[in-house]
Amino acid sequence: MASTWERVTLSAMCGNCGKLLSQDEPVLIKTLPGLKRPLRRCEACEGPAPPDLPRPIVLHDRTSRMTSAKPLAIRALSQWKPRNIP
Repeated sequence: MASTWERVTLSAMCGNCGKLLSQDEPVLIKTLPGLKRPLRRCEACEGPAPPDLPRPIVLHDRTSRMTSAKPLAIRALSQWKPRNIP
């Protein structure tokens, strides 16, 4: 079993007590052979995290890529041609 301390990048829940872990909160990640997903444990369940735990690196902001669906729908409908059904 391998375990490492990380900071939460997306909201998650502790697998032991069910606490909601918010962004940048320390979490212990345990990986077990044979399990698909790693186990997450909060500081309250596993003890204090190391004080020098680095902040996660954000490669891009997902909100900047979000676009409205309305321009896409207008473009799709402008190319739509009705079929002649007898």
